[in-house]
Amino acid sequence: DGQFRGLIFDGYELLPTDAERAMTMGYVVQFDDGQFDDGRFDDGAAALPAHCRVNPAAASSPVEHELFGLEYALLDAAFAKAHEQARPDQKSTPGDGLQLLIAMGARDTKNVTAAVLDACRILPGLREIRVIMGAHADHLDAVRAQVENIDNACLIVDCRDMIAEYERADLAVGAGGVSLLERLCCGLPSLIVVQSRNQLGNVK
Repeated sequence: DGQFRGLIFDGYELLPTDAERAMTMGYVVQFDDGQFDDGRFDDGAAALPAHCRVNPAAASSPVEHELFGLEYALLDAAFAKAHEQARPDQKSTPGDGLQLLIAMGARDTKNVTAAVLDACRILPGLREIRVIMGAHADHLDAVRAQVENIDNACLIVDCRDMIAEYERADLAVGAGGVSLLERLCCGLPSLIVVQSRNQLGNVK
């Protein structure tokens, strides 16, 4: 209707032709939570056209205008508040046993969650293991069955309050995307598993 001014997109399921058309109609900004090299993403696809690219992890881009670095990480304001309230001294003491959080991403296509759960079986001192997955995770049913066979483990699907989970846990095993920035903000120590090459920038 002639009112279009611009577009902000994250790149998922958007075609290059969509981005190119948008660029003829207004100002286009792409937000990407990973890193790409020479304008290509982890799967080899070319970066989508944009006038400006925002990326907390990357250091360079073929786009003229760049907003790169952690100061441009886009997180909900609630995480900033959680950062202010983070109190490491309120976490469990060694004698209590650790609260472990496993959060390998909503989809976890490589089923890293299963490998982490297997490793946890032989670890002493874990009071509780909480596993976070999305309802459309590729291996949800298999992980659910695995969790049911571990006495101190529970599965949370489509968690509605991740901040509460971060605050409850003493340690996380997680992926290196946006959730890594969330855990940092909430003061939760993490063991990081790089799920795809585009997470390397965040992890570094």
